[in-house]
Amino acid sequence: MENKVTPAARKPGILAMFFLGIVLFFIGTPFLGMTMMTILLLKELRKGLFLALAVLVGIYLFSDYDFNSALIAALGAGILVTGIKLKWEKHVIIAAASALLSLVAVYRVLLFPESFPLLGEHILLFLEFYRTAGLSEREIISGFSLILRIFPGLLAIWATIGTLTASIGIQSYYAMKEKRIFKPSESFHLGLVPAWILILSLFVFAVQSSLPSFLPAAALNIALYILLLYSIVGIIVVHRFLRTSTQFVLPVVILAVFMLPFLVTATTLLGILDTWFDFRTKIRLRIERKLTQ
Repeated sequence: MENKVTPAARKPGILAMFFLGIVLFFIGTPFLGMTMMTILLLKELRKGLFLALAVLVGIYLFSDYDFNSALIAALGAGILVTGIKLKWEKHVIIAAASALLSLVAVYRVLLFPESFPLLGEHILLFLEFYRTAGLSEREIISGFSLILRIFPGLLAIWATIGTLTASIGIQSYYAMKEKRIFKPSESFHLGLVPAWILILSLFVFAVQSSLPSFLPAAALNIALYILLLYSIVGIIVVHRFLRTSTQFVLPVVILAVFMLPFLVTATTLLGILDTWFDFRTKIRLRIERKLTQ
């Protein structure tokens, strides 16, 4: 399961691991707990199980007795450990964990809508805050309506980003120990099928006036999630381009991508265009030509 990494692999430093921990914390404590539990369970099951349970209790207490947060951490760690032990492809592990955690998050809101700020009594606090910011009642309600329509997609995006970041944290931890934890696999590519699904979803949303209301909402959520996948491909292309740069450049670029809207759009377009132009192969061939000169 644990193989030595190649000498060319770059080990992450303490600062990079600290940065990953901060990112995981802000994405959500369930994913920070998921990362810690997976590492503990992969070390030695008997000792790791006791420590993982302690982490799980800590998540439950830290999240103000939120059972859902503990459940997400436990299920996510379970899938990651199972996938790694069975030597699944990394993309398969992340996809399985993301799908399950998305369903858990969505069903939690459906079963307990009062727990979601925009559906429960907390909505009064949001209304008051945006009123003081100068927004009209109509603008506030319109914004809330849009959020509610795309809420399933947002939950799926949250679960995918959290799971992906957790897997990077686990991989980085073992890279520091010069071990490979995930089965080597080819780089993540999206074929033409997601592109056609995206086009179809956008078309359904565009002609929503002649369709049942649930179809445009479903199409919008599907389109949002596929755009997330293309943005991940775009980040992979950027990573491939910057892999020979200094250690601090890539985290700064990725942070800038998530902070600046125009960079998010540019990265997503880069991921979409990679489907046809295969930028990663071109970058690899360019690097190989430089090395042979």
